[in-house]
Amino acid sequence: MRTACFFMQFLLFLEQSFATSCPPVFPASLPVQQFLDSYQYHYQDICIGEEIYPIGGNACDQRFELIRPILDAFQEPFSVLDLGACDGYFSFRIARNYPAICHMIEGEVHQKKGKLHQLCLMNQDLPCVFMKEKINLTSLKYLQEKERFDLVIAFLVVHQLAGQKHPERISFLDDAKKYIAILLEMGNYVLIETSTDVRPQLDRYVEELCSEKNGLYLGELCRYKTDYDQGAKGRFFLFQSQNPRPSSGLIQQEVFKKLQGQFIAPCLASSSIDR
Repeated sequence: MRTACFFMQFLLFLEQSFATSCPPVFPASLPVQQFLDSYQYHYQDICIGEEIYPIGGNACDQRFELIRPILDAFQEPFSVLDLGACDGYFSFRIARNYPAICHMIEGEVHQKKGKLHQLCLMNQDLPCVFMKEKINLTSLKYLQEKERFDLVIAFLVVHQLAGQKHPERISFLDDAKKYIAILLEMGNYVLIETSTDVRPQLDRYVEELCSEKNGLYLGELCRYKTDYDQGAKGRFFLFQSQNPRPSSGLIQQEVFKKLQGQFIAPCLASSSIDR
């Protein structure tokens, strides 16, 4: 289900974007190789234009192939929230291959400041949005109350969010349950990846919740490409909302500002994001 407004807005975007057939422009961007060499380590493979540079430590391509059937199932333009987007690998690949608007949230705690913003500039032909809010329960609840997404991606992020400093004295798992409850209210479909080697109690809880809510266990993959830690597995769970609602499409301007919006693609900025 989609709103007619969002559908027409997206058709207009496609017409305006692809009719020009112009290559993307990279204002204030480094040459690609200089950019890649400026970081000692890349957690994810790097997407720039049509190229994917397989230099990340995380096994990204296998993950993308795992979720490809889910992406293929969307018959209409859809909206994505990529929570803890890191280097934007999944959003950039989805936006380049599917009729999707991808919203990335990355607090950039574990990477050099400005990296994802730079990558957005180098992929500015794609319908992507980047906000650098360091998410906590308050900001995630705010987002859930304001927006609705067709697909929420939360890969290896819940264990990082849970247990952050807050006034209540609460166990890690109880905190994680609150984050997951909000995520499940935010999307018509929600993809969660847990880890077998980090906070295994979270992995067990999500498995039980998946069974309880008739979700789908997609399988497990090695987290890393190398032999660094072959015992580290990521496990993937798909939840479907029992009460699907039309997505918001492009987020509201007030939400973009509230969550420290850093980048909105020119093809989207030319359209009003007020609703």
